[in-house]
Amino acid sequence: MFDSTKNACAIIFLGFLLIAVQSASQDEVIDKCLDKNHIPKNQYEKLIKYGTVDQETGDIERKFKCFMHCIVNEMGVLDSDGYLSMKQVESLAELRDTDRIAFRKCNKKHHGEADLCEYAANIMTCVIAEQ
Repeated sequence: MFDSTKNACAIIFLGFLLIAVQSASQDEVIDKCLDKNHIPKNQYEKLIKYGTVDQETGDIERKFKCFMHCIVNEMGVLDSDGYLSMKQVESLAELRDTDRIAFRKCNKKHHGEADLCEYAANIMTCVIAEQ
């Protein structure tokens, strides 16, 4: 079952981070990641607006998890293996100290997960839970 509330919060949080560190327009990056993961823009907009999506396909949850990984990748805070580069995260001037602490804790907890889409989703939901 798609936990839309938890994942909507994670996607919104990613959006705020994206604004803080991305030189390209946020919409361009979102559109790129939506296209890459075959997510219709209307499903994304519905998730952001209402915290829910129509479960039209069985892999919608996976698509949004991979979307999160794509966004973080576009932010330039992943290392060559697809995991958070804590050096890059620590350098984000726009993050609060509590955010940095949450990222360190969550990265330690989830680093090394084999599925990078699950990893990204787990990191984001963990950071939100730590707030």
